[in-house]
Amino acid sequence: MITELLQRSDAFHEHLDGLIQASPSIQLEQARHSVSAANALVSIEHAIAARQCFGNALSQSATALIRLQFEALVRGAWALYVATDASIDVMNAPLDAASDESARKLPGATAMLRALSGRAPAGLTTPLEHFYASTWHGLNSYVHTGIHPIRRRIEGYPVELAVQQIRNGNGLLHLSYRLLAALTGSTTIMAKVTEAWRMHQGCLPVSVVKAGA
Repeated sequence: MITELLQRSDAFHEHLDGLIQASPSIQLEQARHSVSAANALVSIEHAIAARQCFGNALSQSATALIRLQFEALVRGAWALYVATDASIDVMNAPLDAASDESARKLPGATAMLRALSGRAPAGLTTPLEHFYASTWHGLNSYVHTGIHPIRRRIEGYPVELAVQQIRNGNGLLHLSYRLLAALTGSTTIMAKVTEAWRMHQGCLPVSVVKAGA
């Protein structure tokens, strides 16, 4: 079951990436755009790593990566739609002790997600809010080595939970590519990326399929 789902997930990723590769260049002239794109790409990198971990029975690490995937995506959306120019300057500054100290003062994922409401497209914020409400507490446990990963390590990681997490990661992956599509400025590419889920429903969360039905 897991192997087949991961294969479907890889195919979905290849489809999304192919659409972006064939699109007009992502607009990176403004610092806001480059910061947003960088965060989306980090989120995609976490998605790849999470699938690889699930494929190698490293389920605790894979689940922690889903949380990192979500946070990078939220930060990318926040950078594009909400962040002040001063915050963008902080995220776009060369890495040194001073910029590191300044970056620590930026809001966390919870505050960023709250700020996105009403200021970013509902097609982006609604699934992010749903993901947060249903998974945030449990995922935090994996990042901070709380009771969830400890018990899963001792008792075993249920196949059903792995399936759910892989599907969740694919849903976030789709949103990351939709963010990149928005940065191309092409409504055609945006429409193609948005509708890509229809060909890959078998590897996506039920909530995504129901929302698009």
